[in-house]
Amino acid sequence: MKKNKKLVILFLFISFIGFSQNSNSNLGVQLGLGGSTEGAKFKVPTFFGSYENMISENIGIGGIVGYVSTAIDSWDWERVGGATEEKSNAIYIGGLANYYFVNDEKFKIYTGLKTGYGSDLAGSFFISFNVGGKYYIAPKTALNAELGFGTTLFKLGLNFDL
Repeated sequence: MKKNKKLVILFLFISFIGFSQNSNSNLGVQLGLGGSTEGAKFKVPTFFGSYENMISENIGIGGIVGYVSTAIDSWDWERVGGATEEKSNAIYIGGLANYYFVNDEKFKIYTGLKTGYGSDLAGSFFISFNVGGKYYIAPKTALNAELGFGTTLFKLGLNFDL
């Protein structure tokens, strides 16, 4: 069953990349700071890469890949003192969809949804909501910041228009 989930996610990711035939696309690289999920604390920084293609003036879809290192405090009944920390490294892969409220040449504001598969301790699907902005420092290069819930609380990075 897990193999089928991974194949579905891979197929969706490849399908999103197939939209890259026009020049309205971008690549992003982000470092994430802070966050937790299901009792796990994310170690900093987390690393994410994204691809997005604008399918209309205000809607972009694409894919993400991320690396997250987590630590989970748990109780070990076998040990005196009881507290242990389980560590896990996870790869996230999935799709994204963003809606741009402000979409001009210098500044963009958007809200979005990311979903996919995470190879963490639970090995399950994830969903992430975010609000972000891009500020262009050059014609094809933008600073990017996102606040979100689901994978990382805050991400800071660069976007490159293709």
